[in-house]
Amino acid sequence: MSDYYATVRTNYVQIEDLDGLMAALAPFQIQIGGRRENLEGSGNNLYCFTSGECGGWPTTVYKDDGESDEYDEFCFESCVMPYIKEGECLVALEVGAEKLRYLLGVAIAYVRHGDKIDSTSLNLNAIYKQAQEELGCENITEAEG
Repeated sequence: MSDYYATVRTNYVQIEDLDGLMAALAPFQIQIGGRRENLEGSGNNLYCFTSGECGGWPTTVYKDDGESDEYDEFCFESCVMPYIKEGECLVALEVGAEKLRYLLGVAIAYVRHGDKIDSTSLNLNAIYKQAQEELGCENITEAEG
């Protein structure tokens, strides 16, 4: 059996509380990418996120406090979005493969309105259902093996 390797990153967004965000992400292997000046020329810096994990976005990390066997959980809704400027749309992408056995691609978009976080997602595997519904394709084999 082969290992799954993924590449992940986000688009660039404005951050309201960079120090708070860095503290929230400290347990996880997520890097805050280079800043670049806002394309509209407002002078606000934009940031992106990437991960050094070869298996995609992290999900949990062991709490190495010497006292418990607990884990910290990572999710964009609680670890990232509270620090993103309200109304900004954060798009998190992940593409990966286990050699040629299967390929994976997922995109999730998040937006914060006050304390409420909304999200929507799409997955490459949705193409099978879409091909059936829109093109009338039947008996589609999956691109894995």
